[in-house]
Amino acid sequence: MALGNKGIGIWKYAQHLYDRGHEALLLHEAEESLRKSCQSATTDPAALLYFEEELSRIPKVDIGDIKSKKFNLGDTDKEISYREWCLKNRLFINPLNDIFTNSIASCDVLSLPSITTKSSEMPSYFSRFNLLKQEYITARYLMYMAQESDEPHFADKDVSLVNTLDYQIYSIRFEYMKMVFRSAYSILDKIAFFLNDYFQLELNENRIYFRSVWYKNGLKKSGLNPKFKESQNWPLRGLFWLSKDIFEKETEFSSAISPDAKQLHELRNHLEHKYVTLHDILMSLDSEAHTSTDGIIPMSPEDFYRKTIRILRLSRAAIVNLSMAINVEEERKRNQSNTEGIIASMPLCNVEHEWKRTWRN
Repeated sequence: MALGNKGIGIWKYAQHLYDRGHEALLLHEAEESLRKSCQSATTDPAALLYFEEELSRIPKVDIGDIKSKKFNLGDTDKEISYREWCLKNRLFINPLNDIFTNSIASCDVLSLPSITTKSSEMPSYFSRFNLLKQEYITARYLMYMAQESDEPHFADKDVSLVNTLDYQIYSIRFEYMKMVFRSAYSILDKIAFFLNDYFQLELNENRIYFRSVWYKNGLKKSGLNPKFKESQNWPLRGLFWLSKDIFEKETEFSSAISPDAKQLHELRNHLEHKYVTLHDILMSLDSEAHTSTDGIIPMSPEDFYRKTIRILRLSRAAIVNLSMAINVEEERKRNQSNTEGIIASMPLCNVEHEWKRTWRN
């Protein structure tokens, strides 16, 4: 049953990608999962009929030996270790990393599809998407550095701190993780800003948040924005439900919300405005995060690491869904287009690695 549902999910995923090469690899994986499910004696008979029908509808593709090919993971041991860690944790902005952890998925290749805009807006969406990706991969690398070593860091040397007798841990590496959490979380609000502009929602730029961008005037009590209410854009719906995972508090949605995501909003609020402390030993028997009366959330390093990886994965999922949602909208525009006037293409090349330099002060 799990394989059958996995196959259906991957097939739907493939249908929303702009990259035909990625689509082919996902279709092949979907076909394999569904075939195994249909051959299993444990698949429910009623579900088997559905899986067999869906299997017959999946386009057959030949991917050759692409899955077995080895791609370069880097020029140094440190780079290779970093990329292997990203693959293992499925953190590359690459749809293939959702189905593979081998070297074929070891690059952040996903971008935006071709977009039709007014001449004055030509590269702006790509520029914003670039910034989202850059902020994400910077947060991702900080997360890698945070767990790269358990030895004391030289930056913490000769820093005088008082022992408060509560087994609290102080380390620049844990501060890296806190920075990762805040940065990954902020990406969600920046995606909301992108949606406001692309869908022309006309919300106040100073009051655009991922939790409220979906509603008329940014107010939940006003109901869904009409531009979203009747939308058949499934990746866009995925973004909406991702926002529910983090922000929804109504009990009617409790069964649909990821339990570990419910605490992320409160945790972010403490990281930004109050305090989060990490302890070798927690005095409370409750290992989950809780708020104390002095505005501090005490946590174990393991619990905080899991939640930071969780928000990092959520921000990655949001970036991927944003790309697919734009692709769906652009295809809809092309299918319904009756545009008068001149439409000119503007090819854009990639930024070369050698250009990604900083300055020396």
